[in-house]
Amino acid sequence: MPKRVRMLRDETVAFGPQRLHGGEVYDLPDGLAQYLVRTGVAVRADEPASSEIRRWEGLTVDELRDVARERDIPGRSSMTKAELIAALEASDEDDGDAA
Repeated sequence: MPKRVRMLRDETVAFGPQRLHGGEVYDLPDGLAQYLVRTGVAVRADEPASSEIRRWEGLTVDELRDVARERDIPGRSSMTKAELIAALEASDEDDGDAA
């Protein structure tokens, strides 16, 4: 069953002949959708609205790492911007304070 995902704005991924562009919503096979979400390249389309994600996209990688450090997110020093955003969004959900 296909899953709907929203690509993060700064990511473009080649999937066979198709390119998945940042900010767009796609219906993808379940395994691929889960992989993209798990690696921080996309979020499920039923998750935070793009305006919520954009609050993180406006920050630099160093600024995102500072916030991740404050939240004690493991592995932050080697994360990409997309991975940091995904980790911070997950942290918001865990804290119950998603904006």
